[in-house]
Amino acid sequence: MGSLRWILQKGGLTLSSAEENRLMQQKNTHYLELIDHITPANLYPGVAALFADLKQHGIKIGLASASKSASVSG
Repeated sequence: MGSLRWILQKGGLTLSSAEENRLMQQKNTHYLELIDHITPANLYPGVAALFADLKQHGIKIGLASASKSASVSG
């Protein structure tokens, strides 16, 4: 919501709470559709090889996201 309000402020727009919530839901729905199509082909070059090398050497990887849509895996 903070980023939406920042964008609205920069654009000189004021919306009702209901309209802000509607836009946030619309953005979140679109975002979930986009991340649903992410595959290993979307990784930056070298990332998969780096992770494989780290794993081969027993180095644990910690990866974090501030997204509430990020999945958790082990």
